Amino acid sequence: MRYIISYDISENKIRNRLVRILEKYGERVQYSVFEFELDNDAFRNLLSELKVNGFLRRSKNYKLYIYCLKPHLVKKIKRVGNKPFLDSKFLVV
Repeated sequence: MRYIISYDISENKIRNRLVRILEKYGERVQYSVFEFELDNDAFRNLLSELKVNGFLRRSKNYKLYIYCLKPHLVKKIKRVGNKPFLDSKFLVV
C-alpha cells in the first residue's frame, strides 16, 4: 500500500528524530513530505516506531499527517520532476 506522511515541526531536534525514522521506510519527496510503499507488517512497524518515539500523540508543538492511498488512486498520481519515486531498493516487505 502507498502512504504519504507530511509534518510541520519547527523544533530541529524533534524534526530530525522523525526524519531518521521516516528515512528507514520511505523516500523524502519534499522537505516535509515522505512517500512509502509498505506491506501491512512494515506499516505496523513504522506506526509502532512513531508511537514509541511519541509522534502519535496530540501535540501543540507539531503536526503529523498520515495518508493511505488506495491502488486506484496511486495510478492517478502525476509527477513532474527529475526522479521517479520508488526504485526497487525502497520497496519494504
